[in-house]
Amino acid sequence: MLALAVSFASSTRVAHAQSSVRFNHLTTADGLPHDIVQCILQDHDGYLWFGTQRGLSRYDGYSFTNFHHNRSDPDSLINDTINVIFEDSLGWLWVGTVSGLDHFDATRQKIVHHPEVYESIKAIKEDNEGNIWIGTAGSGLFRYNRSTNTFASFVNDPDDPLSLSDNHINSFFLDSSNVLWIGTEYGGLNALDIQKMQFKIFRELAAGNLLFERITVILPSPDGRLWLGTGNYHQKETGGLALFDPQKEKVVRFYDPLRYHHITAMLWDSTRYLLWIGSEEGLYRFEPVSGSLEGYQHDPLDPFSLSTNSVAGLIRDHSDNLWIATYGGGVNQYARARLRFTRYTPASRDSNEKEQDAASVGALLKDRQGIVWVGLHDNGLVRFDRSQNQMNYFYHVPDDPFSLSHDHVTALQEDKKGNIWVGTQVGLDRLDRRTGRFEHYVHEPGNLYSLAPGAVKVIVEDTKGFLWIGTEEPGTLSRYDPANDTFLSFMHNEEVESVVSPTHTAFVPFLKIARVSFG
Repeated sequence: MLALAVSFASSTRVAHAQSSVRFNHLTTADGLPHDIVQCILQDHDGYLWFGTQRGLSRYDGYSFTNFHHNRSDPDSLINDTINVIFEDSLGWLWVGTVSGLDHFDATRQKIVHHPEVYESIKAIKEDNEGNIWIGTAGSGLFRYNRSTNTFASFVNDPDDPLSLSDNHINSFFLDSSNVLWIGTEYGGLNALDIQKMQFKIFRELAAGNLLFERITVILPSPDGRLWLGTGNYHQKETGGLALFDPQKEKVVRFYDPLRYHHITAMLWDSTRYLLWIGSEEGLYRFEPVSGSLEGYQHDPLDPFSLSTNSVAGLIRDHSDNLWIATYGGGVNQYARARLRFTRYTPASRDSNEKEQDAASVGALLKDRQGIVWVGLHDNGLVRFDRSQNQMNYFYHVPDDPFSLSHDHVTALQEDKKGNIWVGTQVGLDRLDRRTGRFEHYVHEPGNLYSLAPGAVKVIVEDTKGFLWIGTEEPGTLSRYDPANDTFLSFMHNEEVESVVSPTHTAFVPFLKIARVSFG
């Protein structure tokens, strides 16, 4: 028999922290297609996607690209009202609308329809075998098998107590054992063992208890238990946050400060060990260890407050910013404290002069030892050991044949052997890291196996260990072979459509097939 444990400590109170957090807002005035935003996702390329009541929107940090339903375009969205978006392991972007399922083909920039699922879609998840699970708002559960391109459906059977408890699905969570946890509208919590294809229904959890009849959000806690968000719109006798223990099969804690709150979204911040909770009544920041709970609501007198209290979705982006989808207030962003940059200014060659105010950087390299190499325009080469906060300087010294060939450094590269190669205004240098001496490679007129003329602008090592060197004026490409310490040079011939060598025509077919691009 399931049981509810003692409520969370009554000493916990909601603290309001409006002044400590500033929210940035994105609305229709910025290009968002609608201010009701029901879901939010960041894809593997870093784009933010918003599902709205007027279409799908992609945000690149500067502008929006919007996708809409168009009755005359069969490749457009099946419906403009988006409930859920999900990116699978292959990079497919699945879109659940109020009238069916689509996925976005990024290669062709078109929408692909899946008419097998025609119901309003509320949840999408991928299992460990690559199957896509779709929860609907009335037609139960669907499974898409990518390998066979087929759908299977699972619905409530009143005569089978081990079938899905309710065809109205709100939320999913897939655990490490490949068990799909399902939050339903009227049937409480379900668990589907995907390997055995068996449902487990936690009927006692919802029986006669409005607080747990409607499971809106399921999120794992760090200790393997599950946070359950519950509630319904405009039904104050329902809702709240609970902690469910799958091993004990019971709710072990209910958080009284959020009782009768309609929980709509949750996000765990593992870095700060805190839980963000979105609700119809605002945004909350909960610290489980201390029990601290801070609330953030809309304040009409504060332009940096939450744009509206009704939160629909939460994500944390790759830059650690919190994004909040809202019902009617567009998208809110809580930007973390900005990174602070430390400025490193190279010392002047003349000890009597002050540090250089604005040294121009021509090339930058971080080697495999973590050392940062900085090539400067007319100011030589700097070796910066951040662990020791120490800088070493290399300059051209006219009377020293082993010094840097020129103080104008334009390219840097570390090869597989750990050598540091330096491109300068007059040629190519290789640094002996043990002695600090430079070996010089320059153009030798009449020597077909010397470096091509011009300032070295780029150095790249290929998989075979050859170095490719691009030079400026007249603009040539050289390949350095470390085995025999020689160069082969190639230049553009106006009469031929490919890069060619005036002396080594045997390489023309190779270069036609495998071009090396330098910017």
